[in-house]
Amino acid sequence: AGLVGPEGRLLAVDLWKEGIDALSEAARRLRIHHLEARVADAGKKIPFADAAADAALMGVVLHDLVEEGKEAKALRETARVLKPGGLFAVLEFKKIDAETGPPRHVRLEPREVAGLVTPHGFKKVRFKDLGPDLYYLIFRHEGAAG
Repeated sequence: AGLVGPEGRLLAVDLWKEGIDALSEAARRLRIHHLEARVADAGKKIPFADAAADAALMGVVLHDLVEEGKEAKALRETARVLKPGGLFAVLEFKKIDAETGPPRHVRLEPREVAGLVTPHGFKKVRFKDLGPDLYYLIFRHEGAAG
């Protein structure tokens, strides 16, 4: 909310109503009034207009979409709602054995994430290691997939 300021809009999608309810309640407590949070399956349809967003974050969910066979549709939908030049951050678990998070065989290597994302009109611009369990990749939306 601080990054977009009070004139910007925050758009959120989660498959689980409980997650959207918790986010909406936190926004209410923090007096964030420019949030549109909707329950939806990103692997089917993201309920926002074309080119509605300057940036998107997919937080520790791409591996689930891969497991469900929904990653291509979700990535096409993400590209659809992002403006050309928009940024797309993918946060994922490192492909390691760990007590928290999904099992190792479900986790994605950074090269696997890039291989899934780039065919949908994205170019990788940054990788960041976030400690023992997580990393993120940032991509720039370059327009229609080639």
